[in-house]
Amino acid sequence: MLIEIPTIIRICKTIRFQDISNGVATFALFDCLTGPQTIEKAKQASLVAMDLRKKADGCWGKEEVPAGQKHMTFVHVLCEYSHWEEKSRNIIKTCIDHNIIVPDAVIIKAFEVFEERFGASMLNKISKKKFDSDIDVKRTVNDILNYFENHVFYDIEAQKYVRFNYSGNSLVIIPVI
Repeated sequence: MLIEIPTIIRICKTIRFQDISNGVATFALFDCLTGPQTIEKAKQASLVAMDLRKKADGCWGKEEVPAGQKHMTFVHVLCEYSHWEEKSRNIIKTCIDHNIIVPDAVIIKAFEVFEERFGASMLNKISKKKFDSDIDVKRTVNDILNYFENHVFYDIEAQKYVRFNYSGNSLVIIPVI
């Protein structure tokens, strides 16, 4: 798992299944952008997704290939989306299959809870490593998720809260009920 890598991941990888022969699976490994942290990075990631879609499926747009026939599904998880201009929102909607936002209220509440519980050392507690190794951090994150009843990822096009599931060897994004 990526969270088991001991250093900060500066470059993410896209892994594509190539073939299975004689019980041996072959994969292709590509460098890709890490999760967008700015509007500009999100737009750039959208263009990379469009290029990869053209290579994998022979089409540019996400609507050109039926969902069940896509070789790759592209997902953005974004923060601070409420501050974006409409033209920036439209760019990512054109290229990315699922644009998922973490609402500002979730981010604000998370920082409030972390500050309340950990004080001045709160920033040192916000990491994947601490989540895995520090029971108080894990409990805090779970408390935040429970506070929002697991409504922390919002698909801007479906206009529904969603969760991630792994099913049939694929990442599946399903509504939270």
